[in-house]
Amino acid sequence: MTARYIMIGGFLGAGKTTAMSAFGHWLKKHNLSCGLITNDQAAGLVDSYLLRQDGFAVEEIAGGCFCCRFESLKLASENLTEAIAPDVFLAEPVGSCTDLIATVSIPLQRLYGDRFAVAPLSVMIDPKRLQKRLGLISGRPFSEKVRYIFDKQIEEADILVLNKIDLFEVNEIESLKYEIQKRWPTKTLFCVSVREDIGLENWFEMLLDQVWAPSPTMSLDYELYARGEAALGWVNVLIHLNFGDEIDGNDFLLTFARLLHLELQKLNALIAHLKMTLDNVGTPAKIASLSVIDDDGQIEVRDRLDSGIENGTLLVNLRAQIDDDIPPHHLTNCIELAFKGLNRSNLIFSMSQCQNFRPAPPVPTHRIMIE
Repeated sequence: MTARYIMIGGFLGAGKTTAMSAFGHWLKKHNLSCGLITNDQAAGLVDSYLLRQDGFAVEEIAGGCFCCRFESLKLASENLTEAIAPDVFLAEPVGSCTDLIATVSIPLQRLYGDRFAVAPLSVMIDPKRLQKRLGLISGRPFSEKVRYIFDKQIEEADILVLNKIDLFEVNEIESLKYEIQKRWPTKTLFCVSVREDIGLENWFEMLLDQVWAPSPTMSLDYELYARGEAALGWVNVLIHLNFGDEIDGNDFLLTFARLLHLELQKLNALIAHLKMTLDNVGTPAKIASLSVIDDDGQIEVRDRLDSGIENGTLLVNLRAQIDDDIPPHHLTNCIELAFKGLNRSNLIFSMSQCQNFRPAPPVPTHRIMIE
C-alpha cells in the first residue's frame, strides 16, 4: 500500500512542529491516519514530546538530518507502518538542514516509489526572519554562513509557507508577499497562521493531492553549508526540579526563559530557537511550554499548567549562534546561571541527558541530482 510522504521544512522556529500537529488533526477529521517523524541532531526533542502529548504516533530520528540518516528514516516509516499503517507520513527535518529534495525526496521516490507517494516540499518561513534577511527591518543578523542555509532552504522549496501572519500588520505581510513573488516567482506561496487556523485548508489539500515531479536540483556548497551548521551550538537537556513548595509553574517558566535570554546575551549568543516544556510530576499529562525565536526575547506561550507545581521536569532544547571560539557547553552554563538568577533558596535542580555540541558536517546517504 502506497502512503503519502509529506515533508515540512524551514529554518529553526518557523512553526514546523505546530503545523505538523495541525495537519495531523486535519487528516484525522478527514478520516486519514497519520504517522509523524521528527528529526534532530540529538535525542530528547521538545517536538516529539509535544506531538505525543497531542495524541500522535511519533518516531524520532536523532544524530543527524534525514539526509544523513536515510536508513533510519526508512526504519521509522516501517515502525509506524507496523504500528498503525498510516495513510500519510508527516516528516519534520532538522531546522538547519537543506538539500532535502536531492537527498531525501528523490531517493524515496526512486528507491521506494512502491511504498511512498512523495509530496512537494514545503518550507515554512517566519516573517520577522525574512524581514531581517531582506533588510526590511533592523536587528542583529545571523552570520553569512547561517544565512546561506536559510537562503538555500527557500531556493529548493516547491511551496513557501509564510507563517504567523496574525502577528503582523496587513501592509507588512503584503510587502513580504511582493518580495517573495518578485524574488522567487516560480514558488507556490501560502500565507497562513497555524495557531489561528488561517489559510491552512488549501495548503493541506495541495500537499495531499498534488503529484510531485522534481525540477532541476539546486547546487550547494557543502563546505559553506557545514560551516553554517557548525556556527550553531545545540543543547538538549532534561532538568529535574523540586521547588520545596507549590508554585505557579507558568510564571516560573516565563521568568526562567527571560533569565536564560539575558545570560545568552552576555555570551553574545544569538537565539535561533529555544523551546522548553515543564510538566508536573504529579500530573504529567499537563504541561507548560513556550518558544523563543529571536534576539528580542519575545516569548510565544503554547501551553499552560492549570494548577500549582511542586516537583517537575523541564525539557530544554536550545539552538543558538555562538562565536567560533566559544565551546557549546557554555550554552549549558547559561542554563545553570539562569537557575542561580532565580534566587530561590528552596529550589533543587539536577540535569540529566545533557547534550551540547556543534553539528558535524552533513554526509548524505544518497544525493541524486537532476539537471
